Amino acid sequence: MIQSNQALESAIMLWRAPRLARRMRSRRLPEGVIFLLQILSREDETLAEAKKLTRLNEDAIVAIVELYVLQVMLFRGAPAHRVLGVEPGAERSQSRRHMGYLMGWLHPDKEANTWRVAYARRVLEAWHQIEKAADNEGPQATPVATKTGRGAFLIPWIAVQPQKVTWGRFPLSGIWRSRKQLRSGP
Repeated sequence: MIQSNQALESAIMLWRAPRLARRMRSRRLPEGVIFLLQILSREDETLAEAKKLTRLNEDAIVAIVELYVLQVMLFRGAPAHRVLGVEPGAERSQSRRHMGYLMGWLHPDKEANTWRVAYARRVLEAWHQIEKAADNEGPQATPVATKTGRGAFLIPWIAVQPQKVTWGRFPLSGIWRSRKQLRSGP
């Protein structure tokens, strides 16, 4: 018999009542977040189990899980451990596995969307923050595969900062002057 999954139940609750997003952000992540990440990576066994639990089709399940992950885990200003879907102080292997699932779903090569690039950047930044904290704890931490002697390895299309847009002053008085001149005419 298939047991229910707290994370999937939370995702369905959010789908039914999106106003709960703010409250869910302030609470601990439910158990079974890895199940949601496996759904996003479209693992066949996990999708089949989710279909049995929810009686929904694959596309609906993936959409529900995407909504949950984007709103509750990857929101702006989320702590690094929350972005990766792990508890604070989680083992490196668990953080790495969660990061792998998230990047498999968000990777720009898979589907080129600008929102995917922004969220992939958040995931990578969270991973680097957690690794930096692990490096500062002491020599027992293992070296990170994504770091070289020259600094952190950054993917070029994710590392590029968007261009800043500057707004000029709108010459409001000049427009009114020209309108008045057109009206007065000959």
